[in-house]
Amino acid sequence: MKKKSVKTMWIVILIILLLLIAIVGIMSLTGNTVYTTGASYGKIASEYNQYSDCSYVSEDTGWEVDEQATISYYDVGGDGPKYLSDYCEDSRTVRKYLCDGASGLVRSRAVVCPTYKTCVDGVCM
Repeated sequence: MKKKSVKTMWIVILIILLLLIAIVGIMSLTGNTVYTTGASYGKIASEYNQYSDCSYVSEDTGWEVDEQATISYYDVGGDGPKYLSDYCEDSRTVRKYLCDGASGLVRSRAVVCPTYKTCVDGVCM
Protein backbone atom coordinates (compact mmCIF):
# COMPACT_ATOMS: atom_id res chain seq x y z
CA MET A 1 0.00 0.00 0.00
CA LYS A 2 2.83 2.38 0.85
CA LYS A 3 4.54 1.80 -2.54
CA LYS A 4 1.31 2.73 -4.30
CA SER A 5 1.01 6.07 -2.46
CA VAL A 6 4.65 6.96 -3.19
CA LYS A 7 4.11 6.14 -6.86
CA THR A 8 0.95 8.28 -6.92
CA MET A 9 2.82 11.15 -5.28
CA TRP A 10 5.54 11.05 -7.98
CA ILE A 11 2.92 11.00 -10.73
CA VAL A 12 1.23 14.08 -9.22
CA ILE A 13 4.59 15.89 -8.97
CA LEU A 14 5.38 15.02 -12.59
CA ILE A 15 1.99 16.32 -13.77
CA ILE A 16 2.50 19.58 -11.87
CA LEU A 17 5.96 20.05 -13.40
CA LEU A 18 4.62 19.41 -16.90
CA LEU A 19 1.84 21.94 -16.34
CA LEU A 20 4.35 24.56 -15.17
CA ILE A 21 6.53 23.93 -18.23
CA ALA A 22 3.49 24.28 -20.51
CA ILE A 23 2.43 27.56 -18.86
CA VAL A 24 5.93 29.04 -19.22
CA GLY A 25 6.04 27.90 -22.86
CA ILE A 26 2.70 29.54 -23.65
CA MET A 27 3.77 32.77 -21.98
CA SER A 28 7.00 32.90 -24.00
CA LEU A 29 5.01 32.82 -27.25
CA THR A 30 3.84 36.33 -26.55
CA GLY A 31 7.25 37.78 -25.81
CA ASN A 32 7.01 40.20 -22.94
CA THR A 33 3.68 39.43 -21.29
CA VAL A 34 2.78 42.98 -20.32
CA TYR A 35 -0.81 43.87 -21.17
CA THR A 36 -2.84 47.08 -20.82
CA THR A 37 -5.90 46.88 -18.58
CA GLY A 38 -9.09 47.56 -20.54
CA ALA A 39 -7.56 46.93 -23.98
CA SER A 40 -9.07 44.30 -26.27
CA TYR A 41 -6.46 41.99 -27.83
CA GLY A 42 -6.85 40.32 -31.22
CA LYS A 43 -5.22 37.08 -32.34
CA ILE A 44 -1.49 36.98 -33.02
CA ALA A 45 -1.03 37.37 -36.79
CA SER A 46 0.63 34.47 -38.63
CA GLU A 47 2.02 36.42 -41.59
CA TYR A 48 5.12 37.54 -39.68
CA ASN A 49 6.51 34.01 -39.17
CA GLN A 50 8.97 34.47 -42.04
CA TYR A 51 10.74 37.32 -40.20
CA SER A 52 13.51 36.27 -37.82
CA ASP A 53 16.41 37.55 -35.71
CA CYS A 54 14.04 40.04 -34.14
CA SER A 55 15.42 42.56 -31.65
CA TYR A 56 14.21 45.74 -30.00
CA VAL A 57 15.44 49.12 -31.22
CA SER A 58 13.36 50.78 -28.50
CA GLU A 59 12.39 49.46 -25.08
CA ASP A 60 10.55 46.11 -24.99
CA THR A 61 6.97 47.22 -24.27
CA GLY A 62 5.34 43.80 -24.70
CA TRP A 63 1.66 44.16 -25.63
CA GLU A 64 1.43 47.44 -23.68
CA VAL A 65 -0.48 49.99 -25.80
CA ASP A 66 0.48 53.05 -23.76
CA GLU A 67 3.98 52.99 -25.29
CA GLN A 68 5.28 52.58 -28.82
CA ALA A 69 7.93 49.99 -29.69
CA THR A 70 10.23 49.64 -32.69
CA ILE A 71 11.82 46.33 -33.66
CA SER A 72 14.39 45.27 -36.25
CA TYR A 73 14.30 41.96 -38.12
CA TYR A 74 15.60 40.05 -41.14
CA ASP A 75 13.28 38.56 -43.75
CA VAL A 76 13.47 34.97 -44.98
CA GLY A 77 16.03 35.91 -47.65
CA GLY A 78 18.37 37.32 -45.02
CA ASP A 79 17.73 40.90 -46.13
CA GLY A 80 17.83 43.48 -43.41
CA PRO A 81 17.81 44.75 -40.93
CA LYS A 82 14.33 46.09 -41.56
CA TYR A 83 12.21 47.96 -39.03
CA LEU A 84 8.63 47.91 -37.77
CA SER A 85 7.07 50.36 -35.33
CA ASP A 86 3.69 50.13 -33.64
CA TYR A 87 1.16 52.21 -35.60
CA CYS A 88 -2.52 53.18 -35.58
CA GLU A 89 -4.74 51.10 -37.85
CA ASP A 90 -7.58 53.50 -37.08
CA SER A 91 -8.50 55.97 -34.34
CA ARG A 92 -9.11 53.20 -31.77
CA THR A 93 -6.80 50.36 -32.87
CA VAL A 94 -3.03 50.04 -32.61
CA ARG A 95 -0.98 47.43 -34.50
CA LYS A 96 1.58 46.13 -31.98
CA TYR A 97 4.84 44.35 -32.81
CA LEU A 98 7.07 42.39 -30.48
CA CYS A 99 9.94 39.92 -30.55
CA ASP A 100 9.24 36.37 -29.39
CA GLY A 101 12.01 35.70 -26.93
CA ALA A 102 11.90 31.93 -27.45
CA SER A 103 12.09 31.85 -31.26
CA GLY A 104 13.37 35.29 -32.25
CA LEU A 105 10.38 35.68 -34.58
CA VAL A 106 8.30 38.83 -35.04
CA ARG A 107 4.83 38.73 -33.48
CA SER A 108 2.01 41.16 -34.24
CA ARG A 109 -1.59 41.74 -33.24
CA ALA A 110 -4.26 44.42 -33.41
CA VAL A 111 -5.25 45.89 -30.06
CA VAL A 112 -8.33 48.05 -29.48
CA CYS A 113 -7.54 50.89 -27.08
CA PRO A 114 -9.21 50.96 -23.66
CA THR A 115 -12.44 52.96 -23.33
CA TYR A 116 -12.02 56.74 -23.62
CA LYS A 117 -8.60 56.40 -25.29
CA THR A 118 -7.73 56.91 -28.94
CA CYS A 119 -4.74 55.83 -30.99
CA VAL A 120 -2.21 58.56 -31.81
CA ASP A 121 1.19 57.77 -33.40
CA GLY A 122 1.02 54.08 -32.41
CA VAL A 123 0.03 54.75 -28.79
CA CYS A 124 -3.36 54.67 -27.00
CA MET A 125 -3.79 58.04 -25.29
